[in-house]
Amino acid sequence: MKAALIYDPKIPFDGQRPDLNSLELLRQSFQLLDLAHFAENSEETYDVIVNLHGRYFPRRMWSFLERHLTAGAGFVNLGGGTPLSVPIEECGEKVCVENEQTAYHEKLNICHALTIPKERYERMEVNVDLPLLAGFEECFELTDTVGLIVRFTHNNDLPEETGSSGPMDANLYQLLCGYSDDGRHTASPVVMIENTKGEFTGGRWIFMGLPASPRFWNSGSELLEKAAAYTAEGVQEVIVRTNYASYFPGEKPELILQLQSFRKELPGARMRVEVFREKAKVWEGELDTPMGLEPLYRTISLPISVETGLYFIIAQLEGVGVVVKTLRNGFWGYNQALLESAPELSCGRDYFLLDGKPAPIVGMTYMQSDVHRKYLYLPNPYLWDRDIAEMSDAGINMVRTGVWTGMRTIAFNDGVVSEEFLRIMDGMFLTAARHRMTIVFNFFAFSPDAWEGQNTYLD
Repeated sequence: MKAALIYDPKIPFDGQRPDLNSLELLRQSFQLLDLAHFAENSEETYDVIVNLHGRYFPRRMWSFLERHLTAGAGFVNLGGGTPLSVPIEECGEKVCVENEQTAYHEKLNICHALTIPKERYERMEVNVDLPLLAGFEECFELTDTVGLIVRFTHNNDLPEETGSSGPMDANLYQLLCGYSDDGRHTASPVVMIENTKGEFTGGRWIFMGLPASPRFWNSGSELLEKAAAYTAEGVQEVIVRTNYASYFPGEKPELILQLQSFRKELPGARMRVEVFREKAKVWEGELDTPMGLEPLYRTISLPISVETGLYFIIAQLEGVGVVVKTLRNGFWGYNQALLESAPELSCGRDYFLLDGKPAPIVGMTYMQSDVHRKYLYLPNPYLWDRDIAEMSDAGINMVRTGVWTGMRTIAFNDGVVSEEFLRIMDGMFLTAARHRMTIVFNFFAFSPDAWEGQNTYLD
């Protein structure tokens, strides 16, 4: 791994600067890019660059950073505030700090960042599905952090339709999660962006949105080395799903795997898969899943006769580098009795009624929390179950979801609807019934499809 470290005592620093011992440890693994020596290294290429200054960066380094990131290389940013939002200029022996601005981080698809005060969370836990920070929890102190507002698409899937979604150029993952005293996930102080399409394809970036505390440097050098090695590996896109989101009792599900490595081939990659019906394990297996630079697709018929209930899939990806990554999905066994037990919504003179009782509506719009509107093509009943449970616990009793645009993609001919889509609807309503959540399912958000006519409302 060829790695570089942006650090200079002259550049502003939020938090505790590294001591001499920590800096010496970092020098053993990183090429130091300070203001005095940057020019002589500016034409070098690196697998990963670590910026210790968080929101601050030398303006004259920007073209170097941009070239690095568009090559699909790794990046780690340490520090609070909006990443790369405050350029600095060298003014003789001093540096001049410019006003905070959005021009640079917007190029990285980060629109801005919202401050999350430390009072919003009382503890932090490592994401068990991406345990990169396991063993380094003590490096981080509870303090104000940020929530990144990102935009990972810039084109429309259906340009002729208003409000169309677009291609997903990247995915965002939490590496460190903050929880309130009532157990709600209210902050993500450390996140990772994996770029699978677009200008930065293959690039894996980590943003540690907390200032370095004095205790960070107890093992912070080791943590930064591990994070740098992980980002230098580049992105592996792995999708685990079944061919339908729900099955009728007696049917056998098919497991579909999609795998691709963007920076290097991984011939030793393997996957351990477990399938549970609720909490009871019904199948497990180990699969060789070598990854190349081109997408690999595999379909496996699971030796399971589906029964009613919710099934969970847990897949652990090994042999791909620093971290064992866990992926989760699920599918439903159709349950007519559960659907019939769902709460009945009706309208009285003054109130909506749930099961005949007045019920003030507390609702929100919902699309799947990882792929947003694409859940009609990449369904994940595991996430539906988790997300709707969280909404129910927060007091929400109605969810609006459904088809925003692109009805023609699920019913190309008027009245002939995709079986895959119908089973996704079944799965969504079964999940809602499981948590006694009412659903408003729309089939267009702006204007209906014209089908074979000319006028969307009259033909």
